[in-house]
Amino acid sequence: MGYLMALADLALKLNQPEVTALHVARVQAVRMEKGWKVPPEDQEAEQRVRQALAEQVSTWPDLPQDSKELEARCRQIWKEGQTRGLTFCTGMVKEAPEQRQYTYIQPDGGGEEVFVLARDLLHECQTKGCRVRYALEKTLTVRRTARLGARCRLAA
Repeated sequence: MGYLMALADLALKLNQPEVTALHVARVQAVRMEKGWKVPPEDQEAEQRVRQALAEQVSTWPDLPQDSKELEARCRQIWKEGQTRGLTFCTGMVKEAPEQRQYTYIQPDGGGEEVFVLARDLLHECQTKGCRVRYALEKTLTVRRTARLGARCRLAA
């Protein structure tokens, strides 16, 4: 439960009290389902969330009581957070140089090829000519490097 409360604290620091409320509610639901005592820290966390919501002239969100439903909502937020703020591009995977663990992506809009490590591509995306969706990541090298978020995705 500690990691969920850590995520709740982080969301509160990022001024996302609704996300914090979701994580706190999940912790409370699991504890209730397991018959565990709710520690004072969890109660204090809920009060901090309620205070943050009140400062935004908002109330505690309407959340499910079931821990599985709460888990699904938490997972959705985590998934969305992986790519928040990234601009995605599409391109075509080029043939990997022999005996190398990298390849390049030719952007659909033209321009310079994008360097990508083979391990960052899903297995089904490692084939020459595969169309992929990716985001660029700043690196310390001169190369343009593809950031594939959690995974490279096949382009639609």
